[in-house]
Amino acid sequence: MYRELDNAIINLDKKKILEICAKHNINIPADEKQFWCSIHKLRLFFIKRVSKELKEESRKYLQENDTPAM
Repeated sequence: MYRELDNAIINLDKKKILEICAKHNINIPADEKQFWCSIHKLRLFFIKRVSKELKEESRKYLQENDTPAM
């Protein structure tokens, strides 16, 4: 399951991510922006097989879209 989920996250495949999360009762943010920020954080910090280019893409996304915690 984890490799399949990692691949979906790496490829930003929302349909597959939602399918896997539903199948394994994994909670996901209901808010679209929070969902994508969570996915990009996973891609940037927790999945080891992500290329430097994709990490940079996620870093840029988070700089533009993530709201800092108060």
